[in-house]
Amino acid sequence: SGLAGAFMGSLFMMMIVIFISIPIGVASAIYLEEFAKQNWLTDIIEVNINNLAAVPSIVFGLLGAAIFINWFHLPLSAPLVGGLVLSLMTLPTVIITTRASLKAVPPSIRQAALGLGASKVQSVFHHVLPLALPGILTGAIIGVAQALGETAPLLLIGMSAFVASIPSTPMDQATALPVQIYLWQGNELRNFFEGRTAAAIIVLLALMIGLNSLAIWLRKKFEDTLVNNPENTQSNVAETVPTEKASHGTNKQFDVKHKDESIHSEVKIDAKDVHVYYNDFEAIKGIDLSIYENEVIAFIGPSGCGKSTFLRTINRMNDTIDGCRVTGYIGLDGGDIYSPDLDVVLLRAQIGMVFQKPNPFPKSIFENVAYGPKLHGLAKNKYDLEEIVENSLRKAGLWDEVKDRLNQPGTGLSGGQQQRLCIARTIAVSPEVILMDEPCSALDPIATA
Repeated sequence: SGLAGAFMGSLFMMMIVIFISIPIGVASAIYLEEFAKQNWLTDIIEVNINNLAAVPSIVFGLLGAAIFINWFHLPLSAPLVGGLVLSLMTLPTVIITTRASLKAVPPSIRQAALGLGASKVQSVFHHVLPLALPGILTGAIIGVAQALGETAPLLLIGMSAFVASIPSTPMDQATALPVQIYLWQGNELRNFFEGRTAAAIIVLLALMIGLNSLAIWLRKKFEDTLVNNPENTQSNVAETVPTEKASHGTNKQFDVKHKDESIHSEVKIDAKDVHVYYNDFEAIKGIDLSIYENEVIAFIGPSGCGKSTFLRTINRMNDTIDGCRVTGYIGLDGGDIYSPDLDVVLLRAQIGMVFQKPNPFPKSIFENVAYGPKLHGLAKNKYDLEEIVENSLRKAGLWDEVKDRLNQPGTGLSGGQQQRLCIARTIAVSPEVILMDEPCSALDPIATA
């Protein structure tokens, strides 16, 4: 069948690799990196994945011959078997590169999404995965290119046999480009096949160069979308927002009481004997505090005294830190926020958070502010959403500076503008309480004039 049969065999195998190893590898990496708890089982799985990535390809050929041919009796020298073998070989590479891409996404992006009331799944699929996609695609394409050039595992599953016809299905007998080159070069009449061998080598190299060039192009195309903002730290200011003034409110978990317009009419947040531990270290010891509705309160103290840690207990952002545990009572409108029945995602929508260092999403200015209202269904239509965005930007003192460039990236603003954008993003979901982490430290002179 010549070069055409080998080309079709390689094409069938690459399609099988793409449809098996990439979805399974990416899904496994997302679970291991974002959702799986760190324990002895995940440690064993991680070690095994790293070891499999270093196993010689010929071992996968032996495995494929033993399992797919001897046990499952799949046809010898079929692209289906070759694709399954190469999928097993490529899978560890896809998992490792995908996890590396997910790790490259700044933790501040995850924190920002969670602080707006997004669930863990929403934060991963709305923000983390799109940012990691260029690296994931690059790793997947490089893995496919590596599989395309493999010869040893295919020889062990019988793809070195002479095939007289061009395969029309993955179940037909076939060979592959690297195997065909090997057969022609090793033939006693190699001089007769010299021209064909050179042509096959050129075709294989062209495919390899094309795939690797595609990977480089994808990374170059999307690399400017990855933000390099430093990790955000915790909050030092708590501000309660009057519920009556919220024109677009999220669903409430607790009954909100309103007696009169007096400033200290109702206790909004109540803390009793609160202790916070990071593993065995006690970071906060016995905090008792009442914060009233419509009240602004500041926590002042030296660095490391626990201000940020305490504020993160109010909206349970400390839940995202392994080894952190809280004892005592913290109530919002009389309800225990650490109750087992509490919806933590809804709690974070009720208690917004602005972090010390700006952490805008790598989206447009408009989409940064609109994300929260769209997430919680606060806008009935496009015009409602535009009104929420404008009002939020005005309250943050940013509207006049960005009203003519709402479609430009939020990450292109100055540091102070980015912080005001983050404040507007929090205001947009109309939280009952806003926690602020020294927000003025990142503001520019215009914002504080």
